[in-house]
Amino acid sequence: MTDMTSNPLVAHFRQPAIYITLPSKGSFWPDGSLVVPLNGELAILPMTARDEITIKTPDALLNGSSVVNVIQSCCPNVRDAWQMPNIDIDTLLIAIRIASYGHELPIETTCPHCNEPNSHEIDLRGLLDNQTSPDFNKIYVDKDSKLRFKLRPQAYFNANQVSQIRFEQEKAMSVINDPDLDETAKKTIFDKHVHKIIDISMSSLAANTESITMEDGNTVTNSEFIKQYYLNTNGSSIKGVQAHLASIMEEVAIKPFKLQCGECTKPYESAFTFDYANFFDSGF
Repeated sequence: MTDMTSNPLVAHFRQPAIYITLPSKGSFWPDGSLVVPLNGELAILPMTARDEITIKTPDALLNGSSVVNVIQSCCPNVRDAWQMPNIDIDTLLIAIRIASYGHELPIETTCPHCNEPNSHEIDLRGLLDNQTSPDFNKIYVDKDSKLRFKLRPQAYFNANQVSQIRFEQEKAMSVINDPDLDETAKKTIFDKHVHKIIDISMSSLAANTESITMEDGNTVTNSEFIKQYYLNTNGSSIKGVQAHLASIMEEVAIKPFKLQCGECTKPYESAFTFDYANFFDSGF
């Protein structure tokens, strides 16, 4: 293989376009998965042609590998994007989009007042400026069991598996609506999908749990033990943990855009959702 440093065109290879600070500030990344410079700012390179094709490959999008490959390509400081905490994903992808295509993002919305379609341009730099670091030091105490829960962000590998829940839900619904299956077969197959949904959901919650401390001060950090607890505790305890996690994650959630209708001039809001293929729809 030819050494790229000997290439006379090396000076024209892509260069960092912007620098960012992660919401996590480098916390929650396992050793060796991220190199944080002394100033805390990570260089972001524009996407290559290969990256642009990769981010739009359906199978790679479904299993998460395209996101991982593009982030590692465009942010050399990230050594293992599978291990990145989910609170950093949006920031990295927004930064890569800015580095590749500029800070303006065209969006199409429909006014809820008059149902007229509207075209707007969003300044993505504002999204980066408003990213915050969630406080995972907030402890949740279950009022009945007195257990104390310390949560953490999931690694992208675990967060990506949550998409399997939607897949299993769709499969379960297709079983219910299948006229060729008798009721016994439907129940057997449906129960199989439900059990899988529950297992994935509890694995996901366990991945979000750093520790559970009991009244006697004994602290459990083993993820398998924590998952077993979630599978065997009452529903109200789980709902309490989930609500606490949601309140923490709300701190880093991208707020809805404030827009104004060009037809009736009334203000309205539009939620920001990540559809990776459309978000990176420029280029190839």
